[in-house]
Amino acid sequence: MPPSKMKAYADFDAYLAGQSPRNQVIIRVLRRFVKRVEPGLTEAVKWGNGCWVGRQGPVAYVYSDTEFVQFGFFHGAILKDPKGLLEGKGKYVRHIKVHARSGINELAFAALLKQVARFRYRGSRVTPMPTVLASTHVLAVTDLAVSSQFYIERLGFTEDMNVEGWSFLSRGACRLRLGHCPDAMPMSKAQDHSWFAYLHVQDAKGLYDEVVAHGVEIWHPLADTHWGMREFAIVTPDGHRIVFGERLA
Repeated sequence: MPPSKMKAYADFDAYLAGQSPRNQVIIRVLRRFVKRVEPGLTEAVKWGNGCWVGRQGPVAYVYSDTEFVQFGFFHGAILKDPKGLLEGKGKYVRHIKVHARSGINELAFAALLKQVARFRYRGSRVTPMPTVLASTHVLAVTDLAVSSQFYIERLGFTEDMNVEGWSFLSRGACRLRLGHCPDAMPMSKAQDHSWFAYLHVQDAKGLYDEVVAHGVEIWHPLADTHWGMREFAIVTPDGHRIVFGERLA
């Protein structure tokens, strides 16, 4: 945390300009990172350091030391930190020491930043915002038996439960809930509205070969995209379109 004698800076740009050239490089990278991950945060200078502030108060800060830059989190003591990146023993604040731009683990840093940016302040209490744990796609199908059979036999889903008018299916982290709606408009007539899911997978090539072998209708064949994904898309008997994608190394 900042020393007792703090320099005064007019704004974040002035704070950045006042740091060593080595630390400026790190702070610029962190600045772009924060703007990309949490664009709603406002830059400020507090306690002599560059800070990012949310609607309910300070969220994160950078502190420039002689050998490193601290990327810190207010109320970081209650963050979930599975990578064990956070340092500090105070009651509230935790930080990560960044010695070079290569030390910025964007995925891990983003997980921490998103947590603290969503804290709720109730008087003196600070609590994390409720978390969405999983998602389920709910689809209307005109023939429940035919659609369930397609997902099970051709796409490798498992039926977890079947109740009147509904079939609950899963494969890996994907959950589907098919509802029998014989009078619903077929999705094949909905054009681009028939896209309903982008499923992130491992081994897109292997999965593509699997669905082709099972005779699934291919909407887009397997291809590498300029946005760094290996993708293909299929069409279900009801006309729903699904994209499967794997991030390229």
